[in-house]
Formats: sequence, structure tokens, C-alpha cells
Amino acid sequence: MIEINVSRKRPNRSDKACLVILGTLLASAPAMASAAAPTGLNPSISIDQIGQSNQAMVAQGAGGGHAQVQQSGQSNTATVNQTRAMGSSAVVGQTGSQQTGAITQSGAASLAILSQTGSNNSASMTQSATSRGNTATLVQTGWQNQASLHQTGDNNTASQNQLGVGDVQSVVQTGDNNHAAYTQVGNNLPDMKVVQSGSATVTIVQTGSPFAPR
Repeated sequence: MIEINVSRKRPNRSDKACLVILGTLLASAPAMASAAAPTGLNPSISIDQIGQSNQAMVAQGAGGGHAQVQQSGQSNTATVNQTRAMGSSAVVGQTGSQQTGAITQSGAASLAILSQTGSNNSASMTQSATSRGNTATLVQTGWQNQASLHQTGDNNTASQNQLGVGDVQSVVQTGDNNHAAYTQVGNNLPDMKVVQSGSATVTIVQTGSPFAPR
């Protein structure tokens, strides 16, 4: 049994929260939507919104999983999609305006954390695990930054950080036991395009503002 509680703290707000669990639409309403802590394989979902025109969509299939979305600001969009996600967690935090964040996970025992602060940032995270799970964090602070992560396999870890304006980065890891750390501090930094396949480790740090604005 899944219990969903919806409360309207500010009825005049235009925020939207949509929860889809086991393929069934459970709630679509403004303000705050939250799910009680799960028992067994029941999913756990929490959505908190403050501001205007924020949108959150959470879809979870059979097998449980935890999803949490926190939005503060205006016109932010967050999407979480988890399938066969027993023991997996997805967390999205957005502060600012016009940011887009998406997490897609399948398989058990994975963790994805996405944090965005500023405006016009965009990020997507995709993880697919077989048994041991994957772990990823992606943090964006600034304006017009773009980042993507794709991990397939088990026991992969990725840490991505962007601080600046107009930075671009991507990480693709396939196989098992890959580890990537990618940090950008500056403006208009180009994508180094990390691609790894099996038991590889890489650390990248980019600083400065070597290129003119796009």
C-alpha cells in the first residue's frame, strides 16, 4: 500500500508535481506532494516546491526505490524515472530559475544526486546497473552550464562539478569499476568528453576562461 499526502500551502502558486508509481498516476497537483516512508518494496517519493511555475515529474516502476525533488525559484523542471530500482535513490535539488534536470535509473543499489543553483543550467544523468549499483553526483553552479552522465555496468562512480558560465562536460562509462572526477571552474570551458570502458580511472580539472562567450 502506498500513501500519498498532498497539501496546498499556497493555492495561488503554479508549481506542478506529478507522481507515477507502478504505472499508475497517483497525484497531479500544485504545491507540495509527499509519500510516506515505504515498507517492503514500496517506493518512497518526496517533492517540495517553493516559487512559481516549477515542474516535477517522478515515475517509478516495480521494485521500489527512493526519489526526492526539492525546487526553489521559478520555472525549474525536474524529472526522475526509476525502474527495477530496489535500494536505489535519486535526489534532485534546484535553486534559481529556468533550470532543467533529469535522472534515469534502472537496476538496484544505485545512487544519483543532482544539484543545480543559478539559471538556465541543464543536466541529465542515466545509470543502468546489473547487481552492485552505480554512484554519481553532479553539481552545477552558475549560468548556462550543460552536463551529462551515462553509466552502464556495476560499481562505477562519477563526480561532476561545474562552477561558472557556459561550461560543457560529459562522462560516459561502460563496464564495471570505472571512476571519474570532472571539475570545471571558469567560463565557457569546452567538453573534454570522458569515455571509459572497464576498470579505468580519470581525474580532470579545468580552470580559467580561455574562450570568448558563445
